[in-house]
Amino acid sequence: MASHHHALATPQAVMGHVQKLGDSDPDFRFMSLNDLLQLLNSAKPDFLHHDYNIAARTVDSIIKTLDDQNGEVQNLAIKCLGPLVGKVPTPIIAPMIEKLSNLKLKNSVDNTVPSLALRSVIIALHRPVPGIPPSSDVQEAYNAVSRVLIPRLIGPGPKTRTPNNPNVPLPNVPEGLLQKRERSQR
Repeated sequence: MASHHHALATPQAVMGHVQKLGDSDPDFRFMSLNDLLQLLNSAKPDFLHHDYNIAARTVDSIIKTLDDQNGEVQNLAIKCLGPLVGKVPTPIIAPMIEKLSNLKLKNSVDNTVPSLALRSVIIALHRPVPGIPPSSDVQEAYNAVSRVLIPRLIGPGPKTRTPNNPNVPLPNVPEGLLQKRERSQR
């Protein structure tokens, strides 16, 4: 059965499913995501690498379905992100992480969806292998995380946090704080 799906794993097949994600019927959206998930799981790792527009549109459409009113559609969209990460061209990864980290839900009551989606993407990124120099995919994944996510987690860099006046007056040290106590020396 996997070989049957392998034949269908083309950018055009992906686009066919992506176009159905805007359907008004949640069952159609769910079925399209389910078919897309199977397609992504069975496809060659690089099958979307040479079709930037379809890859970008797929990412945008799946991110849009994360804000679906139907929770099952949202969950399936999260499941699609992991397999999608390895299939898209690496320049799409940083914008994908950016969009997920900025995602504000309007139609959903479950505010964990953006975090779960982001987690799914981060877990699926290429990782370094100890003892082997990092591949360009690993380097690109690291760059995407360090450029987009790290600043959001830790705030602005040290250069943007220096006070206007570096000579800030400090309060006096309380009396007796720095003096030795005879009893504590024993």
